[in-house]
Amino acid sequence: MLEEDVALSVMPKGSALFYLGSVWHGGGANRSAKPRMGLINTYALGWLRQEVNQFVAVPRDVAMAYPPIIRRLLGYQNYGRALGNLPPDLIA
Repeated sequence: MLEEDVALSVMPKGSALFYLGSVWHGGGANRSAKPRMGLINTYALGWLRQEVNQFVAVPRDVAMAYPPIIRRLLGYQNYGRALGNLPPDLIA
C-alpha cells in the first residue's frame, strides 16, 4: 500500500463511517481516557461460511439461553438439506 492511498477519517463524537468490506482499514490509537466503541454489522448468505465462527465464540449453554431469533442470527439453523445441520434442540 502506498502512502497516497491512505485516507484518514477524523470525526467528532457520534459520527459514523461506512465502507465496503474490501477496504483495508484500521483504527488509530485511542488517545482519550475512555474506551472507544465500534459496531460491525455484516450479513452473509445462509449457505456461506460465517466470518466469525459463532459456534466457537458463543458457548452452547449461552446460545441455548438466547431466543430463537437470536440463535438464527448466529447461524443456528438448517439451510437446505445439507448445510447447517445441528442438534434439534439448537435449531430455532
